[in-house]
Amino acid sequence: PAASARRAWPLTLVLCTALLAALVTPAIHTFRQACEDDDLPARHVQLFREHHGVEPTDEYTPTQAANDVLRADDPPYWLSGDPQSFAAHTTPNPATLADPNAAKPDDTATPAGSGTLLPTSQEWQFDVALPPFQTIVLNTRDYPNWDVTVVSESSISIERPPHEPRDDGLIAVRLGSGISTLYVNWQRSVDEYVGDALSLAALGVFTALSFRARARRSGRVE
Repeated sequence: PAASARRAWPLTLVLCTALLAALVTPAIHTFRQACEDDDLPARHVQLFREHHGVEPTDEYTPTQAANDVLRADDPPYWLSGDPQSFAAHTTPNPATLADPNAAKPDDTATPAGSGTLLPTSQEWQFDVALPPFQTIVLNTRDYPNWDVTVVSESSISIERPPHEPRDDGLIAVRLGSGISTLYVNWQRSVDEYVGDALSLAALGVFTALSFRARARRSGRVE
C-alpha cells in the first residue's frame, strides 16, 4: 500500500493543480477588481515625490475628522482669520458641494507653495509674521502625537497653544500678532513605550523558556 501511495502521489498532484487552475481561471476574470489608476504604485510614487500625500483612509483618520472635506491641493500651510476656512484656490471635494453649511475658501488666506509638509521625525521650524488674531493651518492631520510650540518675539514667551478643531482634521493654531517661530515635533506616546516594554518582556520570557526546554531535552533539568 505504501508503494502504491507513492506512485499515486505525482498523479494526485497533477490532478489537484489542474482542478485548481480550472476553478481559479474563470473566477479571477469574473470577480477580480482591477486596480484603479490612482491606486497604482507608480501614481503613489509620483504623489510622494510631489509631497501631496495620498488619499486618506478611515483607518488612519484622526478622531472627529472627516475625509470628505479634506482637499487634495491644499498648500503646506496658510494663514487666515477664521480657523475653519479653507485655503484660497483649492478644489472642494464633490461630496461637499451641495452642503450649504460647508466652510468656504478664504480668499484672503496666505498660501505657501503646494503640497503637504514633509513627513519626517525631525523637528520642523519656520517663522511667520502675523497681524492680530490670525490662525495658521498646517496641511498635516492633527494626530495627538504632534506637539506645536510657539515662540513669540513680541513677548519672548514660549507657548503650546491649543489646537483649533477643524472638520478636515488639520492642525490649526491661533497665534498672536508679530513674528512667531513654530516648532513642530512628533512625540512618542505612552502606549508606544508600554508596547516596547511588553515586547521586551515577551522576548525575555520566550528566551528563558527556550533555554529551559533545551536543558530538559539534554537531561540537565528534571
